[in-house]
Amino acid sequence: MKERIRKQWAKLTGKLWFRPSLMTAALAGVAFFAVELSRATQVGERVFWWQLFSGGPESARLILSTIATSLITITGVAFSVVIVALALASSQYSSRVLGNFMRDRATQLSLGLLSGVFAYCLIVLLHIGGDNQPEPFVPSMAVLLGLVLGIVAIGVFIYFVHHIASSIRATSIICAIQADTLGELRRVRRDRDRASSVGYGPVPPTALPHVVHATQSGYLSDVDIEGMLEAIQRGRLLVKMERAIGEFVLAGHSLLSYLGDKDLECETKLHSLCTFSFHRSISLDPLFGVRQLVDVALRALSPGINDVTTAVMCLDQLSVILTESIELTEPDIFYGEPQKGRFILRSVSFSTMLAEAVREISHSGRDHVRVLNRLVDLLVDLLSRVSGEKKNVLMLELPLLKESAIAGSLRPSERMLLMQRMSDL
Repeated sequence: MKERIRKQWAKLTGKLWFRPSLMTAALAGVAFFAVELSRATQVGERVFWWQLFSGGPESARLILSTIATSLITITGVAFSVVIVALALASSQYSSRVLGNFMRDRATQLSLGLLSGVFAYCLIVLLHIGGDNQPEPFVPSMAVLLGLVLGIVAIGVFIYFVHHIASSIRATSIICAIQADTLGELRRVRRDRDRASSVGYGPVPPTALPHVVHATQSGYLSDVDIEGMLEAIQRGRLLVKMERAIGEFVLAGHSLLSYLGDKDLECETKLHSLCTFSFHRSISLDPLFGVRQLVDVALRALSPGINDVTTAVMCLDQLSVILTESIELTEPDIFYGEPQKGRFILRSVSFSTMLAEAVREISHSGRDHVRVLNRLVDLLVDLLSRVSGEKKNVLMLELPLLKESAIAGSLRPSERMLLMQRMSDL
């Protein structure tokens, strides 16, 4: 249950509107509370907060309306800045990095505070009494709090502009993708450590499996592990996902298979525990983080941009991710107990991540000696950390890298030195 709540919360906080909406509703509630507290602390003609605000209803309206007018203008500017930043990041780097901006907590909280203070001022304005009343009610405490919130909002707007300017830098974008990818990789490693990898289950793996086909097309974005185990253990089944999270599935193609007695009701239940989406997300899919870094590097190496330094920075962060993924040997994660039913989830492996990270960049960077040298450095570093089968996986990338060096427009001396380095591996 905790895992399901965490996943739902991650989906909600990944939407740009969620936190601002919560903060606007919260500050609207604070406005009602401050008005009632002001009413409760008012004694006759004297007000408890008169030392800090002793103006009449006209002064209170002027202060709050000025704050509200200013903040709605600032909020419009803030949203315009976000749109410009999204457009710039999409054109300069890749449209796939926009999800990082949408999930950015500082941006969401800044927009939420600006719009929330506006809502606060409107609600307090509604409760200020008319001038023609014998004793017009002025929520002094609420007006004072609105003044404080207005000053805080100005500071938040200044911070917001600085944050946006910092977040669209290549370094910030690349490091943010790396941090998110490492977080998901470590989650995958924790899942592998908790899950068992011994035995297939109560049914021998050589039996003929029943196949469950997808009823819709889309990216497989999530699988409910707890629900799968509950359904599997009732029928003592061995269920294996035929698709990994993040993979695109066509309607009518195989989604999962199971060994055991055929059960149409169980098949429907198993299919319903798989979630599809129209787009990939880095959540639960660390390979998509690698894909984002590769896309940024390819865009940087395109003739229109030709930013080799950004491509090398992407390779620096990819080397960190690949080092972290060395322990991901097998693509399958086993859940459940062998005698009660097993669930096998397809996940990422070191070889998959290596191929995704290296091959396209080596092809696009064949004309840049810095890129090719950085790729050789990456392979040298990884070779010093692995042994056995993983070394063979790494050595498979060398012929492709040599082909890129030969096909590129390097100077003969640069090509000779590069080939010598690769021959020494």
